[in-house]
Amino acid sequence: MNVKEIFLKEIIPNTHKGRIRIVQNNPYLGEEEFFYNIKYYSNLDGSKDIDSQVPYLRVNNNELFFKLLEDYLYLMLEKYEKPFDITKEEYVKKILALTFNNATYNDFLYPEEYLKVRINFLKENYEETEKNLCSNVSTLNNSSIYYKISKQSLMLETPYECQFRITDGENNYFSPTISFGISNDCCYVYAIQNIKNQNNDYLESIDQIIKENLKNDYIINKEDMSSYFKKNMRNVSPNFVFFLYLFIIKLKQIGIDKVKIVPFLPIRYYDKEKSNEFKANVIGKSEEEKKEILIKLSNEQKKIQLNLTNKFVNNIQKLECLTEMLDCDFEEMLYVGGWANLKMKENTFILSPLLKELSEISLEQEKNLSN
Repeated sequence: MNVKEIFLKEIIPNTHKGRIRIVQNNPYLGEEEFFYNIKYYSNLDGSKDIDSQVPYLRVNNNELFFKLLEDYLYLMLEKYEKPFDITKEEYVKKILALTFNNATYNDFLYPEEYLKVRINFLKENYEETEKNLCSNVSTLNNSSIYYKISKQSLMLETPYECQFRITDGENNYFSPTISFGISNDCCYVYAIQNIKNQNNDYLESIDQIIKENLKNDYIINKEDMSSYFKKNMRNVSPNFVFFLYLFIIKLKQIGIDKVKIVPFLPIRYYDKEKSNEFKANVIGKSEEEKKEILIKLSNEQKKIQLNLTNKFVNNIQKLECLTEMLDCDFEEMLYVGGWANLKMKENTFILSPLLKELSEISLEQEKNLSN
């Protein structure tokens, strides 16, 4: 299999057009075409960086790039078994088409480093069994907390997701899922996505405890914090911040002391733009109406994306205020994904009783493991 040839002949020419065709064979409907909205330019065929909004794949070392691309492909084929309804050739093409779906603008300028990181994500293997994080947490009505790391679809941002479960033995409260990957002792967090819990008294009581323990009264009044962040931190989801804190505790336990937040992925944003165009063409009855619908959908999308990006970053900001355990450039993180260096120490200042108890339990566990 000549990965270089496939990438140069099947992928690169079509990324310029912004549309890649993949064929699958439905056992009931026969051959089906799927089109992925993926657009970027590249120096692999001599194209110029002509649009600042469209990512530019700048390969710096051809030999290394294609060696890493081949390694990445074979690891993907190992991690994700080929479905029965697609040929190997089309499946390979699909994987290569999606390779840069999760790249930032900066990753496109240093694709060799990006591929190394993604390869390391794939090399990690986790037991997909639920494990105990801590038991009898008094501030959570003596509930216990469990966590589970599961493999995700190749269509999603990372190979793995982490989810927590709070339980009193009979009732459960499930956390949002955290999409992550680990490379060179650094954890990359790509998304925090909520799920639906079944409403009951236990859920409401745990929800209330989390809200009470992450309220704005506990925010440290830092002089160097901009009014922008002070205002926007009031819009964060308490359970996102809480479960992100639990995730960081788990990372600390396994020796990970760096986190990189990845808040914006241009290829996925472009895919939504093209979906809006398709929707406008279907709904609109005239060219004028199609144009109006597209403008409305595009404005809604920009508003939603900005809100999601800001909330993602503000979750980290609020966690830093509650615990003083992070140190990063939040302005930078909004645009390119900044580093957050964890500083979980025994004397870390924590105002929230719930977060303080969990920190103490975690430190006690670390001591027991080291003895």
